[in-house]
Amino acid sequence: MTAIRFVAMPTTDAEHLWNGGCDAYDRLPETIVSDGPGHPCRHCLQNIDAGEALLVFAYRP
Repeated sequence: MTAIRFVAMPTTDAEHLWNGGCDAYDRLPETIVSDGPGHPCRHCLQNIDAGEALLVFAYRP
């Protein structure tokens, strides 16, 4: 069986997006509100709580 390993994105990449930068397809991230578990943060890998804002974007490390 193949092991899956999740690695957080570097802080510099996250800051680029947080500060209005474009994603891997040169598009601005969309902001949505989490409806509960199932939306892990790509920077810290923790779930985003219901009601909290999150960014939706394309990322290619």
